Amino acid sequence: MKKIFLVIIMSVMIFGCKDTTIENLEEATQENSVANKFKEKTGILKFENFDELGAFIEKRIESKEDLLDKAKEFSEEGRYNPLLLIYNLEADEAEKLGIKEEKVAKVASYDDMLLLLLNENGEIQVSEKIYRINGDFVYEYQEGASEEIKLFLEQYTSGKISLEREQTLEFSEKLTVYMHNNKEVEEGSDYVSRGDTQHQFLSNTNWRFRMRAKQFDGYWYFYSSIGASTEVLERKRFWFITYWTRVVTDLRLDYRMSYRARAIHPFYGSYNSSRSGSNHQIYKYEAKEIFDYCLKPVFGPAPYKYTGTEGSTSHTAFMNNGVSMAFLNLQY
Repeated sequence: MKKIFLVIIMSVMIFGCKDTTIENLEEATQENSVANKFKEKTGILKFENFDELGAFIEKRIESKEDLLDKAKEFSEEGRYNPLLLIYNLEADEAEKLGIKEEKVAKVASYDDMLLLLLNENGEIQVSEKIYRINGDFVYEYQEGASEEIKLFLEQYTSGKISLEREQTLEFSEKLTVYMHNNKEVEEGSDYVSRGDTQHQFLSNTNWRFRMRAKQFDGYWYFYSSIGASTEVLERKRFWFITYWTRVVTDLRLDYRMSYRARAIHPFYGSYNSSRSGSNHQIYKYEAKEIFDYCLKPVFGPAPYKYTGTEGSTSHTAFMNNGVSMAFLNLQY
């Protein structure tokens, strides 16, 4: 999970929602500074039910709005600090804000929609239940019962209880624990054209800018998705640390792919589907598509796990009026 925190100290983003109930955050004491806009008090995104959460997600998908821009906007409004923002703070900003690796949730996902939903603790609230992702586990617990998580971890670490990948444990009446099987985020080499995530340096930029082409899927107990995106990162340096941070530019994502939705329970029935299309964004942080997703129903976990089966995604980035560009084609 160390790779995750390298991302944490690398760029800037923020999230939220205008038509949901969100805990108030402390007022800023200075103006026009990132440290001031980032509130110390932890807020959490709240929904009355999963239908309301689904409407929130659909609105963002249909509008194709830049999630990084939206994240910044909502955080600056003092609603809550999305994990997407934390993972994209620049190194000097993270130091100014006192961001500590051990205090930030570790979520191995390139799905910005998921990271938008979660606060710095990896939490979101639906009805009276809070869902937290951190490390290998997804926790579902009643509001006010977070101490149960500490008890679980003590017993799990000591070997008193065991849990395997993709298994669920009813630890107590107030806490359910799911051990996910999502792989950690891994960075591909610069010129390989096959894989989940690959990079390509933009031409005529002296290795300063690189495009990141992403294919992602993940199952998180209450949320499951499959998608792809294109973004550009700039190489930066803070003290002795070299890192990459997202920048706005012209981006394109073309896709023609098929996928399998495997049902968690036979009651739902597995199915195959396909998606094709194009997403062109001008002067944005990301060109992104979520091909499919599902949320937890009233009873039981999210019903489907998604896997790409065939086809490809094509990723293109342009800078300097087309003088600099990069292209990658990722196969499923």
